Amino acid sequence: MRFFAFAVFGLSLFWSGVARADDTAAMARADTLFAHEKWREAADAYRERVRHDPSSLRAWTRLGYCFSGLSRWDDAIAAYHRAEALGGGPIFVQYNLACAFARSARPDSAFAVLDRVMNGGYRQPGALENDPDLASLKSDPRFAALVARADKNARPCAFTPESRQFDFWIGDWEVHDNQRGHALAGTSHVDLILGECVIFENWSGVFGGHGKSLNAWNKACACWQQSWMDDAGTVTLYSDGHLVKDAMVLVADKNRPAAQGGMRRLSFFNLGKDRVRQLAESSTDGGRTWTTTYDLDYVRKSPGSSSDAAASH
Repeated sequence: MRFFAFAVFGLSLFWSGVARADDTAAMARADTLFAHEKWREAADAYRERVRHDPSSLRAWTRLGYCFSGLSRWDDAIAAYHRAEALGGGPIFVQYNLACAFARSARPDSAFAVLDRVMNGGYRQPGALENDPDLASLKSDPRFAALVARADKNARPCAFTPESRQFDFWIGDWEVHDNQRGHALAGTSHVDLILGECVIFENWSGVFGGHGKSLNAWNKACACWQQSWMDDAGTVTLYSDGHLVKDAMVLVADKNRPAAQGGMRRLSFFNLGKDRVRQLAESSTDGGRTWTTTYDLDYVRKSPGSSSDAAASH
């Protein structure tokens, strides 16, 4: 009896292995048809797959795509609903479901699904505007609102007030030393990068020396932070920055003892659209008193200035 039981068990493993191999081959055939855009044959193949395995997310999703390719919108909608119920690729499945609704002249259903797509973080406003499947929705005011939401998803910092507090520093600058008779100290090119989330400084000194800093509003600490590094190997992290009236004030080394130089403070004063003052200070008594380290005046370059902005990169 024991031998018979093991034999039956072994046969069941064998046949289940054969079945899995058959399933894999059938799915591969369906995927090949799909890749060659043979929508009718691929749809038949995927329908056979979901008949054998109703929980196959890929089969249901691709079946919906095949039906869309055949303009069988009701069938596409039904397939995408099944894929959505299986919890797969919310944005991809829901977006295609919305397209099927739009193509079948059901704008309210399309907008309802696109609302979920935006809530899921969809961030391609250009693709949304240029998708022919959604052309029938463009004249509806709700469509422009969706495009705006997609843009906001793509560039969240552009719409975050705190991230815009330091924009006054963006530009091409000649930098003068206020402690040395306003002599030219260097040039600085300050860019807005990474979806308007980061202010990127490129500094070049007149007597050599180059440095860069990355500056950003960090919502995790509700503060501005700057990471400075230069070609002398200096790295400084200003980790606690806030806009104080018209000045961006950043503090580093809050807990560094006086023997190691103490605290550092960097202040950028907004003096109008063409001028920024940068004041660096240090404190050895925990911030009770401050000593000036350097005092610089940033003067915006005029168009066609002889100074080479590219040298600051």
